[in-house]
Amino acid sequence: MRIGQLEKETNIPVETLRFWERQGLLTPARSGPGKYRNYSEEDVRRIRFILNAKSVGFTLSEISQLLQMKRPEASHTADDILQFAKTKLNAIQTKLSELGTMQNNLSRLIEECSYNSGSSDSCTIFDKLDDGIG
Repeated sequence: MRIGQLEKETNIPVETLRFWERQGLLTPARSGPGKYRNYSEEDVRRIRFILNAKSVGFTLSEISQLLQMKRPEASHTADDILQFAKTKLNAIQTKLSELGTMQNNLSRLIEECSYNSGSSDSCTIFDKLDDGIG
């Protein structure tokens, strides 16, 4: 199938499909006089894999690594793949912790400023950002 048909089947814009191809995530066969890209059902499955991997937080670079691990000739064990996923989970947990700290700090800034309604000079947000949040 051509890229337009693939777009309709997967609901992924052509620009995204081409970007993924440039990144090596998709490798359609080329045939015909114009060397048109021909996408197969395997490409559709790969796109679903990419979307599902993105939905659990993997980056495109990590998805590329996963696709390499998934290849039949790859010598990765189930433990290798599990460790890869656990490493990603740890990174997500760290990020969530950082986001929680950011949320608490910003909430405190907002709360402290809202007690001092009036001119912008009376809002402590600028002072706290200048001096440090602590």
